[in-house]
Amino acid sequence: MMIKKLLALAACALTFFTVCDAAVTAEAADDPSRTGATISVAADKTSAYPGDEITFSVSIKEKELTLGSQFYVAIPDGLKYTSSAPNAAAKSTLALDEHSVTDLGGTLMYLGYSANNTRKAASGGVVLFTFNCKAEKLGSYSLNVSDISLSDKNMSGVGCATSGTTVKVVERPVSVTGVKLSPTSKTLKSKGETFQLSATVSPSDAANKAVTYKSSNTKVATVSADGTVEAVSNGKATITVTTKDGGKTAKCEVTVSIAHQHELRVVKAKASTCVENGNNTYYVCDGCGKIFKDKDAKTQTTVEAETLERSWHKFDKQETTERYLKSEADCQSPAVYYYCCEVCGAADERTFEYGEKDPDNHKETTIENEKKPTEKKEGYSGDTVCTACKEVVKKGEAVEKLVHMQDFKKVEAKKATAKKDGNIEYYICNNCGKLYKDAEGKIEIKKADTVVKAKDTESSSKAESSEEDSSEITESSQPDESIESSSAADTESKIVTTMAATPSRTDSSGVSTGLMWGIIIGAIVLAVAILALIIIIIVKSR
Repeated sequence: MMIKKLLALAACALTFFTVCDAAVTAEAADDPSRTGATISVAADKTSAYPGDEITFSVSIKEKELTLGSQFYVAIPDGLKYTSSAPNAAAKSTLALDEHSVTDLGGTLMYLGYSANNTRKAASGGVVLFTFNCKAEKLGSYSLNVSDISLSDKNMSGVGCATSGTTVKVVERPVSVTGVKLSPTSKTLKSKGETFQLSATVSPSDAANKAVTYKSSNTKVATVSADGTVEAVSNGKATITVTTKDGGKTAKCEVTVSIAHQHELRVVKAKASTCVENGNNTYYVCDGCGKIFKDKDAKTQTTVEAETLERSWHKFDKQETTERYLKSEADCQSPAVYYYCCEVCGAADERTFEYGEKDPDNHKETTIENEKKPTEKKEGYSGDTVCTACKEVVKKGEAVEKLVHMQDFKKVEAKKATAKKDGNIEYYICNNCGKLYKDAEGKIEIKKADTVVKAKDTESSSKAESSEEDSSEITESSQPDESIESSSAADTESKIVTTMAATPSRTDSSGVSTGLMWGIIIGAIVLAVAILALIIIIIVKSR
């Protein structure tokens, strides 16, 4: 069954492309300027060496919707075809029912068609397939598509533009195998003296003979890009040449031995301060680092020997900021400040006065004219007086008379017991009888405020109430022994006895259900008794 389906599909494809080919030919003849798409061939490299693999990609860029396409790519002699593969993404993007590339022996044939005429044109371009070739011979090779058959959604043929690519296969360059440097060692005896290095790259036919130079110590000797070495100062340096192809290296050892001549730099004299050391004038040779007292470099010295110790502070500056304030101005004297060093700002022990006195600032005060209050006279809190200028800083105030001081009794606190109340500590005035919480008689309280309740008062009350209820219930439950022994009385006695024997129940409102029933039954018994009495009277009257 599967084989039959495949054969049917192949027959349909053959019929489709036969019609397409005829339509394209007719259309091209009718309108050769109509271009429906562009098919391009591109390579991943434009230059290759023998043995290199080159990857080509074939893509289509639609101007209008094309549903059928067939074309060929010829592999030129000198490139060996190795593999090809259709792009899976293209099948999905172009909604292709057939999407294949076939090697026909040096020529690749692409076949693709779609029955979906509603998709959008691939105006951005889509890679249809890729193929690989191996470069075998030197030369320039051009690849393009040919024998193109395209059809639109109406099965009409459309023209197609093409774009090819060219790949050059060239000889593989000769690699560098080594380098030599001449000379391999050199001694320079004066500053600025130079010599030229010569680098020989092997083999002689190497494609890239470019080199670079580098000095290991530029303070001793430098080297330029062309290999010129220049002496800077005494010492040793290694000049290294490196090939750009392969990184091959060679070295030249350079020794700089210059007869020294002092080049003196003057260090001017500087006075010492309390912050830093000063120094005498001396001279420094930057070439050898030696220190001299004179500019003729005859007397050698050291930096330490020419350094001067720090000087004392110069406490001559008067600064009136908070940092140097010793005491503020008061009613007797202006503000006092410390002298400070004019160099570093350190404070001295010496002081100076500055500004005016402050009549509102009194250092020490005392209380005068103070009077204690009595029960008969008011007191006085006293005036606040400056001990220095005797000025009254603050006037005093009257103090109220004392109360309850002649017969004022303290009542000690007493703890409450289980059955007896206690009391808090309080005070009582025997003159007026008032109660107070404090010894000064300022916080008045009531007698109830002093009581501390007994601990079991509430539970005792509940117990007594319970006993009384029980007593009442017991008394009410006893039968009445005074009822007469008549027939009616007997009946009443039995009913009362039954009521007494019946236990009472309490409803949700707290009313005794038994008591209610007792009243009802009592009323019934009374009615029965009256009825019996009436019957007896009637019987006797007959």
